[in-house]
Amino acid sequence: IMLAQLARQQSNKCLKFAVVNGLALWSSGASRKTIEMMAAARLCISYTAISAMVNSLAAHCVRLAALVALGPHMLGYDNINISLSTFIEQRGLLDTPYKVQSGTFGLIYELRGDDPATPINPAHLDASGLIKRFMMAPSLDYKHDVQLTAAQTSILKADLQATIIEALFRLFPDMFADELKNNDQLKRPVVLEYPHGLKTAFYATRASTIEEATRAGNSKYLDELYRLEFGMTPSQLRREVFQVALALFHLVLNLIWAVHVKHQATVATTGSLSWFYALLEKSRLANPHPDYHSLLMALRQTLDALLIDSWRKILARNGYSSVTAFAKSNPTAEIMKELADQLHNSFASTVP
Repeated sequence: IMLAQLARQQSNKCLKFAVVNGLALWSSGASRKTIEMMAAARLCISYTAISAMVNSLAAHCVRLAALVALGPHMLGYDNINISLSTFIEQRGLLDTPYKVQSGTFGLIYELRGDDPATPINPAHLDASGLIKRFMMAPSLDYKHDVQLTAAQTSILKADLQATIIEALFRLFPDMFADELKNNDQLKRPVVLEYPHGLKTAFYATRASTIEEATRAGNSKYLDELYRLEFGMTPSQLRREVFQVALALFHLVLNLIWAVHVKHQATVATTGSLSWFYALLEKSRLANPHPDYHSLLMALRQTLDALLIDSWRKILARNGYSSVTAFAKSNPTAEIMKELADQLHNSFASTVP
């Protein structure tokens, strides 16, 4: 307790509070004048000292990332757009700053083994055995290789039940008791449970002004990161150990674009996505490649609308006049699952 109290005293021998408070002010966007005023009151260090501290921390983070990158790791990166001014852009002289600076920011993730608490064995990343078996693998058989097993079908059924029930709880949050909403029987099944409290270690790298929107941009960014920042040599970056993979975001992006194209139809077609877009007043979604976030939200709203309409029909079949009347009947978890099964069997595609 005494050490904690001393750490908060105004002293040039102990700057724990002043440094942390100064970094907090800088990261929250406080102006230089505000920071200097706080420094004069001995509540933080000076703006110059904070700038030096930020540069030191950034260099330390890059060193940590470079050390992790020498072993089994994964790199995730995406584009960033940083606003540099709130004023209208004036592009006169060549040294005039842009209103928005685009670039790329990457994170290095430390890979773990079968037991997430231990590092991964580098030998497990050797793809030669997988490639050899792939070349010798026979053709796929639907019954043995593709069709879901009884256990997998049960897990999928429980997950679909949770999706159907969660929509009702989410859109009518005040009607159902918390005890029912938190019932373990209505939660999604856990297939491979991750150890509680364990987080994947990640390390930040410096933001780059290279844009990763093109193939050339991807190559330039990876070259800058590994060769210039991490100081690696070409022999350390051979293709045997450096593999590029598709980001999950782009996988989902192409999936919802495929759903959009397949079911868009026209406004005159009742129940089509274009018909729902018109109801939601989202006319821009008619473009060939609409904005990801706008399209994803529209698809979620469309699914919610279909689920709620289906819920009302199922409840009417079972003698409930409305969702309110159903909620007042204090349904059990078993009843919720039974009605969710009825909804799925009546209005959704069946599981093969």
